[in-house]
Amino acid sequence: MNNFTQTSFNIRFINKNKNSHTGNRSFSSKKIGNYLEQNKTHEIYFRPELPCYILLDLDNNPSTSTLAKIAKAKAFLILQTSETRYHAWFYDPTIKDWEAYEFRAKQLAKRFNGDMLATNKKQVGRLPNYKNHKRGGYKSNIYYSSNHRGILKPINIIIENPIVDTRPEGG
Repeated sequence: MNNFTQTSFNIRFINKNKNSHTGNRSFSSKKIGNYLEQNKTHEIYFRPELPCYILLDLDNNPSTSTLAKIAKAKAFLILQTSETRYHAWFYDPTIKDWEAYEFRAKQLAKRFNGDMLATNKKQVGRLPNYKNHKRGGYKSNIYYSSNHRGILKPINIIIENPIVDTRPEGG
């Protein structure tokens, strides 16, 4: 979590009954242990409040070769969220608004065969060290982390007929 240079995050708790609580909270990495202890029965998701942090959701069982390519493309954090699923985080300081975020997220999803429905603005990802109850209680963990936040290079991929997410926001 050290590569996120801000301390304002959107945190989403979803309990086993699928009732969700969403809110903006400021926390440091030292407080994460307290959240873990207090919320063991919840799915816990997060995202930085700035659009320059881009999430790539990989639900397609990527190979270790693909994960290495994602790291080489300047992902600064890759989380394993189940035995076959991952979340990768990128940083692009040129992304200043959520529309630009969505465009860039779609480019990444297309390039790395990611989940196109997880490219919507303010998309949250799983918080490390919390259980993924819908995947058999798998504890999400850090698969890869760089020592510093790399800057995502331009991607020359045109999105044709992008998938439009018709789910309600946060769904």
